Amino acid sequence: MKLEVAKNINEFLNIIHKTDYFNNNWFRGHRDAHFRLEPSLYRGKKEVITGAGRIQLRHYELNDENLAIKEFKKRVSSSYANYNLSDIDYLYMMQHHGIETRLLDFSTNPLIALFFSVAESKRTENQFKKSHYSQKLDEFAEDCSSVFCINPKTINKVSFGKEKIIDLSYVKFKDIQNLLTPVCIEPTDNSISTRLKTQNGKFVLFGSEVNPLDWYDVPRQTMLKILIPNSKRERILFNLDKKFDINYTTVYPDIEGIKLYVKRKVENNYKKL
Repeated sequence: MKLEVAKNINEFLNIIHKTDYFNNNWFRGHRDAHFRLEPSLYRGKKEVITGAGRIQLRHYELNDENLAIKEFKKRVSSSYANYNLSDIDYLYMMQHHGIETRLLDFSTNPLIALFFSVAESKRTENQFKKSHYSQKLDEFAEDCSSVFCINPKTINKVSFGKEKIIDLSYVKFKDIQNLLTPVCIEPTDNSISTRLKTQNGKFVLFGSEVNPLDWYDVPRQTMLKILIPNSKRERILFNLDKKFDINYTTVYPDIEGIKLYVKRKVENNYKKL
């Protein structure tokens, strides 16, 4: 994996537009650099070991995604009666509304990913120490957030045998579950969700293996991870809002975005009763 450090928006954009990185055009931001590229459904996996002595078998158990999909479809299908929704479309909507799925969302807009990496403030004991990034880069640096940049076509060439983004809208969910390694996919109709449209949403669909995307050798070879020092978060967040109009209300174009925006504005601003 290639590592870079960006301390402001200009440095960030200059890095991703380098010739060596230009094809890494899907982006995802993490508020902590130690977070892996792992879907929410797999983060709560339970390891189960059976057998005894020298003969032991290990497997993982996950929350019942089939039940979650069934209940979600039952309660929203009437609202989308005019749409011809596929199984994967329901997964897209579930993912963008905080329900655990085997999807990991990315964006084609690098500044959206940068926003997600700096939106939540975080302080560590190392935050105010002299910067050492130019000497030694650590992909799991505790005093940084991060933005992952991936090349979806390279990943699919290995995992699906096709160097292109895959359309799974015609595939039944039971067949999607049987995929082995992660596949990069995109919605055919992003109008089904305003968040999906606003965030330029793309997705990595995970199959039966529970490894993070940044665990696999081939994705790691071309993957770029940009570290953002915690001490630079506030300034970057301010400039994203003022210069690019990227903030909670534009990233979440609904009442949730307004709630988060107002909450941040009044945070640590006290007034005597």
